[in-house]
Amino acid sequence: MARPARFGLATYRARTAARLEAAESEEAPEPCRPHSRDDFLRRVHSFSNARLWFAKPAALSPPQCARHGWRLGAAADTLVCRVCLAEFKCPTSLDDPAALSAAEGLLRTAHQPLCAWRSQRAGGGVRDVSGTCPGRVHGVARRLSNPSPESFGLPQPQALAGGR
Repeated sequence: MARPARFGLATYRARTAARLEAAESEEAPEPCRPHSRDDFLRRVHSFSNARLWFAKPAALSPPQCARHGWRLGAAADTLVCRVCLAEFKCPTSLDDPAALSAAEGLLRTAHQPLCAWRSQRAGGGVRDVSGTCPGRVHGVARRLSNPSPESFGLPQPQALAGGR
């Protein structure tokens, strides 16, 4: 009797990577969906080649670029919009605050004039890439600031001793 195929995390990652590579190989324009978490993660995943987007400031981080609709291009320091097919070559020297501010502004304005990303920015569900919700973060912080057994949902030591 044949055993059913088991899908582990490695298999899932390999299949997901293959799907992403197939999607990236297409050169056709894609729709502008700023609130699609899957599209956002695909754009962030395009920055996985660190040699092409290296040592950029936080204002030009992969999630920040992806929020404005950019993917990493084939050449170093190049961003590509898959909606309007615009390319943006990031300056290599961003030590000057004016140059950084100009590059930050180009995240929005380097798109083609009629591109939807000029007036949109990914928001809503794609803001929190980690998958945590603010309520959960505050709950953990509250529990850590008051490390009592009841804050973690554990019984009191007296209740344990009284049960004997």
